[in-house]
Amino acid sequence: MTATQLLHKTAISSTISFQKFLNNFGNKIPTNYSTQTVDFTLSLGQLVLPKTYKKFNQTNVNVMVEMLAQTHPANGNTFLDIAPVLQFIFKSRARLDIAYRRQLFSSIYRTQANGIVVNFQYAFFNLEKKMILE
Repeated sequence: MTATQLLHKTAISSTISFQKFLNNFGNKIPTNYSTQTVDFTLSLGQLVLPKTYKKFNQTNVNVMVEMLAQTHPANGNTFLDIAPVLQFIFKSRARLDIAYRRQLFSSIYRTQANGIVVNFQYAFFNLEKKMILE
């Protein structure tokens, strides 16, 4: 579940999600691994460019700071990270995030607690309608 509030050129967003991991094709999850997690994010972003909107095709440049947390209900292990992010939104449908994620706290063994994260998302609008018409 995600909630977002826009205040002029500032966005505040929060997400909470639940994950349940299942055995896959005979590969068993080790007994000491948690099979359920609850994930939380809190983001604060500021639009840098464009200064004035003229059309939806303009590229947006945003700076953000994001707090990311995960907890394992079965054993109480948790982590908390912070990530400053430079975000680009192209034509209101493609998003590129470049971030440096840094661990603030963790009681979970993690192979990569700190590092650069690059994320790309693309939204397909009216896909169902186009597929039906073809």
